Order: sequence, then structure tokens, then C-alpha cells
Amino acid sequence: MQQIPTPLAMEITGVDSVKFREAVSRGHYVARGEAVSGKARLFDEPELEGLFFFGELLRLGFPLPLAASRASAARDVMDGHPNAKQIWISFGPKADSVWVDRPPPGDRPLTSVVFHVSEIRTTIDRRIREHVRQTRAKIADAIERADRLIARQKG
Repeated sequence: MQQIPTPLAMEITGVDSVKFREAVSRGHYVARGEAVSGKARLFDEPELEGLFFFGELLRLGFPLPLAASRASAARDVMDGHPNAKQIWISFGPKADSVWVDRPPPGDRPLTSVVFHVSEIRTTIDRRIREHVRQTRAKIADAIERADRLIARQKG
């Protein structure tokens, strides 16, 4: 997968760009790569997965700092487990952690959210393909309009 610029990454993952910038600037979400003034940050597949976690945790009502820190931790854990089937993100006193393919041990966490990795990847892929389809349709429409304008000018 090629790297995807910020606006498209936010669209694909459903993350509000203002919340993302806030999370990064406050150090809650550890984004990879440097942000260069005037240029969009680029996101690879693992980073899109991290953003997906972030967006989902926000939608579930977790506060921005907690959602952001757990999402970037989950992204980092997935790097070491490329064949993971599930990611468990747990919250609670002394129990904030990320678990791969199994729930956290014991009764420690107050809350756990389980993500099915294949569903995340399928959703991201589907949203990218839909964006490409829409972009191609817009290009085809623009070419058609330009062709009609040229024909009118010649005719």
C-alpha cells in the first residue's frame, strides 16, 4: 500500500482531523514520521490501523487522551504481531494495556474493547477502494464536460 496523505487518512478512518492534531500536539497519539509545515503527513497501513483504533475508541466515548494513547499503543503492538486476529485494548486502574489474540488475564480491567483485525483491514481497504472509485468517476465526469465544451467551441 502506498502512503496516504492526512485528509484521505482521516476520511478513511473516520477520525476528525482537529482531534487528531490535538492528540498529536499534546503527545497523546505518537504519530510516526515528522510533520513538515505546509505538507500533509503521510500514513502507511499500520498507521491507518492506529487511526482506526483511535476513531473507534473516540466513538465509544473514551476521552481523547486515553483513546489516543491506547490507539498508538495498539498500533505498535500490531507491528510485532502482523498475523494477529484480535487486539484487546483494556482500561482500568493498573490495567491499561493491549493484548493480542486473547483477553487480558484475570478481573483487572474495568473495560476491554476487542477489535477483529481482519475486519479493520477489510474496512480500510473497502473505504480506499470506494474513494478510488469516486475519484475515477469525478475524473471521468470532468473529462466528459471538457470534451463537450471543446465540441461546442469547435461547432
